[in-house]
Amino acid sequence: MRLSLLLAIFAVLFCFSAALVIPKEKQPIDLHHHKLKCKACHELYKFLKEAENLSGDALKIYLDKKCGFIPFISDECRHLVGKAVDHIEKYGRKFDENNLCTHVLHAC
Repeated sequence: MRLSLLLAIFAVLFCFSAALVIPKEKQPIDLHHHKLKCKACHELYKFLKEAENLSGDALKIYLDKKCGFIPFISDECRHLVGKAVDHIEKYGRKFDENNLCTHVLHAC
């Protein structure tokens, strides 16, 4: 009787310890948000091409206003403006659309 009770307790403890060891699954990436961010980056690139003569704060203000007119992705676009302008100030405008969205802003 005692032996079977002891074995039952060990079995229960083993099950609980095994449950603690199982790693959690990674959270799925929100693909919808990722697509919106990528689309916003491509729109931002178009605005950057239009404003080749602007830099610094003037460029940030211009891009922020342009992003405000885009339906559904204005928040994502505005979120990318600061990083894009900082990159331009540091390295210049030596990038294409794919490079900006994939490697610089990590949006696509």
